[in-house]
Amino acid sequence: MEKHLEFDFGEKIYVTGNGFNNTQGIFIAFQNNFLVWVSYVNGETRLLSTDTTGLTIAR
Repeated sequence: MEKHLEFDFGEKIYVTGNGFNNTQGIFIAFQNNFLVWVSYVNGETRLLSTDTTGLTIAR
């Protein structure tokens, strides 16, 4: 069962879980059971698609 909070495109988010520890990013979309977002990882800006299972996503 999927449950997604309402986020607006471009909203600042913080992601914890699946290898991320309160990582700041920008919300793009939810697609199926994946969070699509942009974050600055290891010195590079990256477009990420992360399984939402076990994730905590906060504003």
